Amino acid sequence: MRTSSSLLHSIGIILVLVWHSNADAQASDRTIRALADSISQPRLREHIDMLQQAGGHWSRVTYTPGNDSAVRYVADQFRTIPGLSSVVLDTFFIATADTPYNSRPIFSVIATINGTTHPEATLVIGAHIDCSGSK
Repeated sequence: MRTSSSLLHSIGIILVLVWHSNADAQASDRTIRALADSISQPRLREHIDMLQQAGGHWSRVTYTPGNDSAVRYVADQFRTIPGLSSVVLDTFFIATADTPYNSRPIFSVIATINGTTHPEATLVIGAHIDCSGSK
């Protein structure tokens, strides 16, 4: 069984939240407050538990079913957040990976909040989904 500390170190989430920092100030304040108020220790534990055994697998290494399950979980969680402009899967390929992996896409989950005041300003927050830890 993993300790909380090792769980936290083994959890990697690529939750890329592209937030155009030009959002209407009051709407942004409400969205941020709602997100902050939704954080709780039990909810964080639920996310850790879901991601450490993503799809029933103890690994989220790239190109594995555990990684695929984690991507779906993260995207589904983003889709529950009110006020996001979009949630999309961005794909890319690693040409230097061994065959057949060089032809399999890798996914990033991108959530966007469009703003209105300063459309030229963008804030990007990111982390990793792929991870492998020991039991």
